[in-house]
Amino acid sequence: MINLEIVEKYEDFMKLESVWNHTLRNSDMDCPFLTHQWMASWLHSYAANAKLYIIILKLSDKIIGIAPLMRREIFYRGIRMNALSLITNSHSNRSGFIIVKGREDEAFRIFIHLFELRQDFDVLYFDYVVVNSSTDQLIQKYLKNYRNNFVKFKSSNSPYIVIDKNWDDYLKSLTKRFRKKIKVSNAQIEDDGRLEMKEYVDISEDDAFSKICKISLKSWKSRENSAIASDESNRMFYFILGEKSSRLKWLHIFILTCNSAPAAFLYTLDYGTKSYLLKTDFDQDYDDIGPGILLFSYVVKKVFKKSQVECDFLGEDDDYKLRWTSNCREHTKYYIF
Repeated sequence: MINLEIVEKYEDFMKLESVWNHTLRNSDMDCPFLTHQWMASWLHSYAANAKLYIIILKLSDKIIGIAPLMRREIFYRGIRMNALSLITNSHSNRSGFIIVKGREDEAFRIFIHLFELRQDFDVLYFDYVVVNSSTDQLIQKYLKNYRNNFVKFKSSNSPYIVIDKNWDDYLKSLTKRFRKKIKVSNAQIEDDGRLEMKEYVDISEDDAFSKICKISLKSWKSRENSAIASDESNRMFYFILGEKSSRLKWLHIFILTCNSAPAAFLYTLDYGTKSYLLKTDFDQDYDDIGPGILLFSYVVKKVFKKSQVECDFLGEDDDYKLRWTSNCREHTKYYIF
C-alpha cells in the first residue's frame, strides 16, 4: 500500500539522516547535493525558519521516495508568488526528487498529491533538475496528464570528465596546445620556489577556511555577491558543510600560495566514486601567475590518480572548463502554474 507522510518541522527532518541517505544511495540522483548533510547545512544557513513540506513516499512502511520541498515566496517576471519549491538556491548545483530505482511509477503519487494541493500555492518551482532524470520524467508525465501551464528554462550546463583511461592517455585526447599548458603548470608548481599547493581535509586545519575567505573577498565574485565570503549565509553554509564533509572524509580543499600568501583555492568533495569541484576563486592580485590553470591542472590530475570514475566541474559550461571535456550535464528549471 502506498502512503504519503509530510515532514514540516526541522527537528523531524533532522531525525531522517540515516534513512534519507540510504534512499538516496538507491536512487538515480545519488550526489552530495541531495544528501541529508547538504540539506541540513543549507537549511541552517539560508532558511533557518523554512516552511518545510517534505513528502515521504512509503510502500508498506518502506521509504521509496522523498520530495525535498519547501514553501517560499519567489518572484516571477516581477510578480510575487507563493511557491512550493525544491530546497535550492544558486549554490545548489543539482536537485530533484529522491526516487528508489524501479519505483518511478509509484512515485507519480507525489505529483497526484501536488495536484490535489494546487489551491495552496501559486506555482511549483523546480530548479537544477537534471534533464532526463527520474524527476524530469515525472514532471513531464505530470504536465502531460494534467495539462498545466508551465514555463521551462535552462538552469545550467555542467561539464564533466568521464574517467575511463589513465592520466597520460587522457592528456592525449586534449589539444596539443592545452596539453602543453597543463604539463607546464604542473612543473611550475614543483619548480617555482614562490608557489606551494597544500591540500586540507579538515575545514579548520591551519585556518584553511579563513584563508579561503581572505581569497574570496579579493576575487571578482565578491563584487557579484557569489563568493563564499560575500555574506554571512554563504560563509556559514560552506563552513558547516565543510565540517560535516570533513567527518565523512568527503572534503578536499586545495590552496595555492604565492610567497606564502593565499592566492587561490579549489573546494572539492569526493562523494562515492565521483569528485565534485564545488567552488573556486582567486585573489585578483595574483592574476599574473595564472592561478586557475595551476589549480585545475594539479587537482584534475590528482582526481585521476584516485581512480575516480568522474570529475564534475559543476556550474556553467565556461570556456576554461570546455578545454578539459566536451561532456556536459544539462539542468533545467520549471515554473508550473
